[in-house]
Order: sequence, then C-alpha cells, then structure tokens
Amino acid sequence: MKRILLEGKQGKRGVLTILLILFLALLISGKPSPEAKKAFKDKYAGKEFTSTTNLTGKVGFAARTMEIPKWSRITIVGLDPFQAGIISIIYIDQYNKAQYINLSCPEHKDLLEWANETFSPGAPKISVVVIEPTTCQNLKCSFSEGWNITFMPLDVSSTGIAFSLQNTGKEPILIIWDESALIDMKGQSSRIIHSGIRLMEKEAPQAPSVIAPGTSISDEAAPSSNIHSVSIESGGWKTDPLFSPSFIVFDKGLEGQTLGLYLVLKVGEKKQPQKFNFRLGSVSLGTSDK
Repeated sequence: MKRILLEGKQGKRGVLTILLILFLALLISGKPSPEAKKAFKDKYAGKEFTSTTNLTGKVGFAARTMEIPKWSRITIVGLDPFQAGIISIIYIDQYNKAQYINLSCPEHKDLLEWANETFSPGAPKISVVVIEPTTCQNLKCSFSEGWNITFMPLDVSSTGIAFSLQNTGKEPILIIWDESALIDMKGQSSRIIHSGIRLMEKEAPQAPSVIAPGTSISDEAAPSSNIHSVSIESGGWKTDPLFSPSFIVFDKGLEGQTLGLYLVLKVGEKKQPQKFNFRLGSVSLGTSDK
C-alpha cells in the first residue's frame, strides 16, 4: 500500500514537472531573444514612425482600447519589460492629446518582422499640384515678368510651403512678406513667417527678401497662426504641421482639399501680387508629385 502511494506521489510530481517544463518553454518561446530586443531598441526606440495599417491598442494600464488609424504619426517608446511582445507608443489623438498606448505583436508573427511591416520611418507623402495659375505645370510656374517658382513636395509633417524662386530678368525682385498670406483648407488667411525668423517674433515686421537678377532663393512660407509657445523643456516655441492628424484621418481627409499661397512681389518698381492654389491628392508612402 505504501509503495502504491509512493508511486502515486512520484507520478503526480512527474506530471507537474512536465507541465512546468512545458509552461516555461511556452513562456520563453513567446519572448523575443536578447538579440531581437537589442535590434528593436536600436531601430525603433525613441523614434517617430508612421503606421502603415489600422491598429488597436490598450490605453496605458486601462482596460479600454483605442483605434489608431492608418497614416498616424507615432513615437515608439520601446518594448514593455514585463510583457512579451508588447510595444509601448505615444500617439496624438484627434483632440491633439498625447495617449500612451500598448500594442501587441500578433502571436504568429516575429517581432521585428511585424514592426517592419507596421511602422514606416518616413512621413507619408501628399500628392499635390498647382491648379492656379492654370499655366503652371505640376509644381512649377513661369512668368513673363522674368521669374519662375518651383514648389517642393509636401508630406504630412510639412509646416509650410517650401519653394525656390528664380529671377531670370534684369531687375531685382523683392518678396514682401508682411503683405503675403497663406490660405488654409478651411479658407482662413494667415500671416506668413518665412525661414530664418525667430518663432517668438512671429508678429514682428519682416524685411523683404531680395533676389538679384540671375540668382534664386529657397524659402518656406509657414502660417504664423500655427506657431505657439510650449514648455521651455520642449524648446519654448513650436510650429504645428499644416495638416493636423485629425484632419488627415478623422475629418474630411486631404484628397480634393485646396491650399492657397498669396505672395506679394516687387519686380523693379512694380508690385506684382500672385496667388497660387494647390489641390491635394492621395496620401501614400510613395514619392510625391514633382
């Protein structure tokens, strides 16, 4: 009888030992290797990315979940040290509020493979063309008064409209910044701040830029209404992107929307105001129209 009880206890211990080994094997198999963790940290931790698909994650330590739409800009914090396959990110929601989100790597996916498919380092490009003046071709416009202008492609992180203006005439050209304006997608006009101006001086008068004959200038026109003060730790001042995350993924979207740039030039002694209207197209991770 004692022998039977002893054998029974040993049998139970053997079963428990097998179960424990299986549990530990399962637990270990679900964890990324130290090499994979290091590779993930080097490539992703503390950097900004774009989500290439719709995602669902848990908000902090709460039970509720949050949808993160495709093309959202996120900052990857790193891997959760206590839970295997959990990636912590910071996401700016449609109310411009920072949310701490935990994403789960699918069980059947390799962590790095899934991250490579899900997060893109580049900001999505926005297809854009100049629709007025109608003589413009894509992003380049030429004028008989002796100048041409080429606009740079846009992406979702663009804070202004960048361009290169070339003086092909015989007289100097001035850009009168204080009389120029940017018109946003809602039709609101804003004063322009150009490159080289301190953000805290966004309301101060700006000297005109001079383009001598046979030369060119590269600059960017940003709406002063998008410039605001932030904490000293964050630099004191910040320029918001032209396209808010909420407008791109929650509201109307960008396709078919229009932007306007009203530049006041002085060619020789004659003022020449010129308005440019841009039509926005699809958002993609490909190359913008040029």
